[in-house]
Amino acid sequence: MKYTLATLALTGAVSAHKQHHCIKQFFGIDPKHESCPNMDHSKNMEDFEFGRTMHRTVSNALLKGWYQDSRTTLVGEKCGGAWMDFAKDNMVDLAHKIHHGDIWNISPDQLKTAQNDLVDMFFVNADECGTMRVIEDSYNWCMDNIHECYQLKGLENRVMEQGMNIIGQAWELYNIFTTDDMCFTDED
Repeated sequence: MKYTLATLALTGAVSAHKQHHCIKQFFGIDPKHESCPNMDHSKNMEDFEFGRTMHRTVSNALLKGWYQDSRTTLVGEKCGGAWMDFAKDNMVDLAHKIHHGDIWNISPDQLKTAQNDLVDMFFVNADECGTMRVIEDSYNWCMDNIHECYQLKGLENRVMEQGMNIIGQAWELYNIFTTDDMCFTDED
């Protein structure tokens, strides 16, 4: 729970930042080309690959923070993996046909495949990225500690004990959000 809000905030900020660039590019202004002429643009990813990579990175950071684990990688190999690209292409093709009113050229197999791919994307990522593990562990902890979880018993003591750590983490987030990343590549 403690890192969930930070993760959501970070995801929203990155999404808004990326959307700002997309709007400028829509009008023919590429902000990275005009202000970063020496940038290596070959390191930038396609949007879906960027989303997959960000999801994998955020999920791994969430697990490391949640469980206070110092290992490098806690998520499974399939978490946000390249296996999703083929499934995405099938779903985009189906959505394109629906959007353009070409519904009579959609086969039942194509519809079933797209639906199965969507379900697989959700459940495979939930399992491989540790989402289900966090949910189950949180639920079990809350059931074992009803007063602390739902009635917030002892919250004041926990805030007093961890307050400085929380302020330090908030300061780090502030520094991340205020960093000018215009000339960073997607890998940075």
